[in-house]
Amino acid sequence: MKARFSTKCSVCDAFIEKGKEIVKNEDEDWVHKHCANEILEIP
Repeated sequence: MKARFSTKCSVCDAFIEKGKEIVKNEDEDWVHKHCANEILEIP
């Protein structure tokens, strides 16, 4: 999904710009798509 608003990624603490791809992680927080993939791959 594309971000409708600018916000902050709870994983990398970088800003998520409006229009960037985002997903919810296992904590139900909106994060960058690539940040969620990194978390889900950690055993």
